[in-house]
Amino acid sequence: MKQVVIGLDGHALVLSDVIRGAGGEIWSVGVEVVDTGLRAEKTVASHHAVGFDDLVEFFAGMAENWHGWAGDRVYESLEHDLRIVGRHLGSRVCLVVELAEASDPDGWRAEATFTVDAGEQLSAVADDLAALLGVE
Repeated sequence: MKQVVIGLDGHALVLSDVIRGAGGEIWSVGVEVVDTGLRAEKTVASHHAVGFDDLVEFFAGMAENWHGWAGDRVYESLEHDLRIVGRHLGSRVCLVVELAEASDPDGWRAEATFTVDAGEQLSAVADDLAALLGVE
């Protein structure tokens, strides 16, 4: 798997360009937010202890609870440059995605909102992320 597209072409969160160490551990992933009039991209570093297992678990947990949950579910990368908030909206899941140049207090920040089907589409995203970001 080379990339995962969450949303629709031209209106999506895209994860690709996984960089791995000699032992297969993930060092980083390329993240792109594409929306009407917006394109932001950043290389997001993995957590040294868990890689991106927490991101995979974030989507797997939403897919397992596709019928609904209360409140927001939040994923945030180690360096706070990628933040995803998941909200259940009946048959859809709203994903608010923030990508930022967090290393600079005055750095750029981009935010977009995407929706995915709470059933099969969300399950496919969870499976695709596990394949992209899993251990080789």
